Amino acid sequence: MNPLNGPVPGKRHLLQLSRTEECFLPTGDMRAPVTLQLITPLHRKTMQLLETAELIFSDEGFQVVRGYEHQFGIERRETLFHTLFIGLPSLPEDVWGATQEQTTITLH
Repeated sequence: MNPLNGPVPGKRHLLQLSRTEECFLPTGDMRAPVTLQLITPLHRKTMQLLETAELIFSDEGFQVVRGYEHQFGIERRETLFHTLFIGLPSLPEDVWGATQEQTTITLH
């Protein structure tokens, strides 16, 4: 399933939102950017997929800041974990700082 374009046979792209409970006030107002992790097999179109994800949010009026990239796996079976921070342009600059805790991948 490709959440950006619907089902795509043979593709395994995942979008994972995290820390959303810390990003919104009880009124629903955003107080910090949401952490989004795009998890995809590493292949020749990976960068195009990342750019598409960024453009989708930018086109909707959100600010997108790239976080860390982590690559796991062995040759020809590599997976890329790409972190994006997505929020409103009106958020203060100090809430955009990505900490290691926010971008660390834990494998279970």
